Amino acid sequence: MVACLAEFHHAFVHLDHPEAFAVQAATEHQVLDLTHAQQKQLGITEDWFHGALPPERLAGDELREWEAKHEDPTGPVYHQDGCELGHYLHLSSSTAGHRVGVRQGM
Repeated sequence: MVACLAEFHHAFVHLDHPEAFAVQAATEHQVLDLTHAQQKQLGITEDWFHGALPPERLAGDELREWEAKHEDPTGPVYHQDGCELGHYLHLSSSTAGHRVGVRQGM
């Protein structure tokens, strides 16, 4: 393995590169298992109502009745950066909490 790294170094010695790289372990999560705080940190939003918003005048029992009538029975659809993520998502994030990559689940 050291020989491979040396070969790699010699192949790209003519390019500027940092002296060292910060490597952080990533973890994989299903979006369904993330807390609301984690979802907020990653910019993930839930849509339970097919994009519909309740009228502003509703409150209390009327609001709960509207939500029950319009709620998606299959669960929320998740969005991140304006893109729909679907119901199942595998999210790889660094230990610092920044998104590294997103992969749709099966």
